[in-house]
Amino acid sequence: MRKKEINRRINLFKKYILYYQNKLNLNHFEITITEQIKENARASCYDNISGYIATICYSLDWINDEKLTDSEIEIVAKHECIELLFAEIRHYLLSFYSESIISEITHKVIRVLEKLI
Repeated sequence: MRKKEINRRINLFKKYILYYQNKLNLNHFEITITEQIKENARASCYDNISGYIATICYSLDWINDEKLTDSEIEIVAKHECIELLFAEIRHYLLSFYSESIISEITHKVIRVLEKLI
């Protein structure tokens, strides 16, 4: 894939992250967007709620996929921002429950919200 198209997709992903950050009132988070090397995820969200810092990573393999559409880029960006909505809840629940249980429950809600937002 041409570098120009890859850069366009990365910039579109960043644009959608900023759009949903504003739409979901996540402006108290400082979000960094960067590349990751992870085989099973299109993107991931990592947060530090004590400083309201988040890093949203996109997979270069995913961005390079010839079949990737602009609407899929938006869907993934929206998913990661919705996931950030649960950062504080996740943080406090980790004291009582395992990461896998919290992830499973929050992702059930995220999938519902993705359809509504």
